Amino acid sequence: NVALNNGSTSSDYIRKRSSALSLSSTISQLLVQAWEAQQKKIANYLVSKIIAKNKLVDLDWSFGVTASTEELDHVGKTFLQLKLTVDSEREGRKTHFLEMSVDQFYQFLASLEKCRSFLDFVAPR
Repeated sequence: NVALNNGSTSSDYIRKRSSALSLSSTISQLLVQAWEAQQKKIANYLVSKIIAKNKLVDLDWSFGVTASTEELDHVGKTFLQLKLTVDSEREGRKTHFLEMSVDQFYQFLASLEKCRSFLDFVAPR
């Protein structure tokens, strides 16, 4: 994930982390080779485990405008409220509430689109 965010490849990231951990170049190269040979299987496995343990059951949303507050700068600001209902293998059904500004919502949406692209790449339908 970090490797995807900073523009380097996963193999580069493994090399850098191996070096930071003072692993020998032989071990580092073996790790890179193992990752390159098995990355799709590893990614598919991890994605299937995460999705299988946490299923989004319901999503409810609403927009609002701040009408009154002690802070004058916040009056008239728009916000988005999300209510996510997740069915977790360990905790059962649980509801999560999120409130964010419109800018934060667009950042959140961009992150979801990146996740979708990644999932389509590692686990095509």
